[in-house]
Amino acid sequence: MIGIRSVATGQSSSIVTAEKSEATWGNRPMFGELSCGEVKPKSSAKPKIADALEGLTVTKVAMGIVFSVTLLRIAEDADENILDKLQ
Repeated sequence: MIGIRSVATGQSSSIVTAEKSEATWGNRPMFGELSCGEVKPKSSAKPKIADALEGLTVTKVAMGIVFSVTLLRIAEDADENILDKLQ
């Protein structure tokens, strides 16, 4: 990852964001999928790129014990098209 923008750590998971990507990892997320979506496995001890967010501009991430938040900058129509696919 080039151009790291934000780093967040929770009780058992971590997120690192760069210019146009996000990597997540953690052995035992409390809830959720760490941006892995509905595919298995939902967690990993090795960093995994969040494919669903690839190409979007991630501005900041935050984590707590049972949550994670990713803030995105939607600046172009192409960004909106990627975002629409997530809904």
